[in-house]
Amino acid sequence: MVRRLIKSIHKHLQRSGKVSSEKQTGNSQKQAGLKVEHKPEQGEKQEVYRPGESTMSAPKKRRRRRKPASQRASSPQKAEPARERDPSSDKTKAAASWDPSSFIVDPEEGKTRFHDLDLPQEVMHAIHDLKFKYCTPIQAQVLPHTLKGRDASGKAQTGTGKTAAFLITMLSRFVQNRPDPKRRSGTPRALIIAPTRELVIQIAKETKDIGK
Repeated sequence: MVRRLIKSIHKHLQRSGKVSSEKQTGNSQKQAGLKVEHKPEQGEKQEVYRPGESTMSAPKKRRRRRKPASQRASSPQKAEPARERDPSSDKTKAAASWDPSSFIVDPEEGKTRFHDLDLPQEVMHAIHDLKFKYCTPIQAQVLPHTLKGRDASGKAQTGTGKTAAFLITMLSRFVQNRPDPKRRSGTPRALIIAPTRELVIQIAKETKDIGK
């Protein structure tokens, strides 16, 4: 037992002395500027130390591609801002381009055409676009009087054209009698009173259609 213990102590001392000698030789080689290579074990990457080099690898610089000469020479042009359209000019052009002779309605016995009422061209253009040809009975009775500036009152069923009757009269007077230039902008020229909200919406829609 004692002999075995002595042999194991002796082996341990030999191993410790060999490791320390290897460390000393490795340090002396690094100081002398020699290349030291570490033999990697299985599954380990090999590392090489060289004096004066950093242990961290510097990132590679990316090279930028140069554009072709045609693209470099041409500079991007700024797009011009879109100009706003003037709706009044569009209406004037549309009225000027419309030909009243294209609106042909043959006369029929017992019916009144809008051509027979001497309406302004702008109003006739709107009536043509709405595909109106002949007046309804209440329109035929009211319009000849109201277009001359007379008062009128009428009673008829829904959908017989009562709203269009007074709107055609009102818009015709607007076209024939231009407002005074000294008149304040935004001052109303007509007042329409209706008993229900639904009827007001209907009148507003028909006014846009005929007064476009």
